[in-house]
Amino acid sequence: TVDCRQPTPILIQQVLRRCSIDTVTAPSIYGNAFCRASSELADARTRKLEPPVPANIYAIEAPPCGQGVYRREQIMFILQAAFCAFGATRQVDDKPVELHIGYWGCGAYGGNHRLMILLQLIAAHLAGAARVVVHAVPQAQPAHDALRLFHEQLPLDSVQAAVDW
Repeated sequence: TVDCRQPTPILIQQVLRRCSIDTVTAPSIYGNAFCRASSELADARTRKLEPPVPANIYAIEAPPCGQGVYRREQIMFILQAAFCAFGATRQVDDKPVELHIGYWGCGAYGGNHRLMILLQLIAAHLAGAARVVVHAVPQAQPAHDALRLFHEQLPLDSVQAAVDW
């Protein structure tokens, strides 16, 4: 969400995840494809988690109007939103945080895949995340590019990150 033109991410704590959905296997049901998938396909891709797994879920409004060249203010807003969300997860738990990120704002809003992953990696580093899993569906190359740029600019041990597709 946004309040007074400032990002206001919401953290939902200790939600019990009761299932896992495979959004990767072809045909992908990731993002907008999920709402078009048949209920039979969604059921077939759903795996019950037993026992349920507690998770902290952060909700961040996707940055709109991602086409074209990003202005400095847009980049700062995106970085601030991600940092606020990721930092909140660190405040509620002393355990090392594993963040799962993806192509936030790159679906209907048309954001830049590389930039969005790179900004989330930087925010995760600043927030002190121990590990980041990048969900790079439907295409992994932009995430790999962002990861390479991130590691070229920051110490290799700053955050452990891996691309999952």
